[in-house]
Amino acid sequence: TTQEGIWQLDEHNKIIFVNKKICEILEYSEEEIIGKEHLYFMDDHEKEKAIIAFERRKSGISENFLINFISKNGKQVLTNISATPIIDDQSNFKGSLGMISDITEMKKADEENKFKANLLNTIGQAAIATDINGIVNYWNKAAENIYGWTKEEAIGKHIVDIATTENTKEQAMQIMEKLKIGKTWSGEFKMKKKNGINFPALVTNSPIYNENNILTG
Repeated sequence: TTQEGIWQLDEHNKIIFVNKKICEILEYSEEEIIGKEHLYFMDDHEKEKAIIAFERRKSGISENFLINFISKNGKQVLTNISATPIIDDQSNFKGSLGMISDITEMKKADEENKFKANLLNTIGQAAIATDINGIVNYWNKAAENIYGWTKEEAIGKHIVDIATTENTKEQAMQIMEKLKIGKTWSGEFKMKKKNGINFPALVTNSPIYNENNILTG
């Protein structure tokens, strides 16, 4: 079974074949879909985009583009379409083949991640994330202001090397070992700016788990 929807349009823009995945995406039966123009499943704005794309396929152009469909239950379904023209032996346009992926949930997750990143960038506290070995992979705007390292400078470096003093490096490594077994740590800690100035900070360190509950940072 394929995870992609597949449909075929004839030269008049009508659907002549769909696989089971298309029916799942649009929430219509095969009988309800076959014979309709694919524009039937879009609002007016998306119809304009789809008509232009179909005209390009008449010129033999293959392309990828995004289209919002409306399912039978009125749900907006964002899809990525890979469309290829079908040309016969006499170079006549006979329709097109579309490979369609539902990316609605992927788009929602992406927007949620962007929202969280923007939120972390607006707070006044330094928010820093590292991988399981202590290599920085997230460094917010407040961290730039407090430590003096830009995001580009900090990411890829070990957090102990750029943020702790010589006297607190050993303690920092001990804290990281506790984080690796899922323990949190909170307290006052002597930190260091890029220019070498030391300063006291209230630090909270917490382990990060992925969706499979595996410790990742």
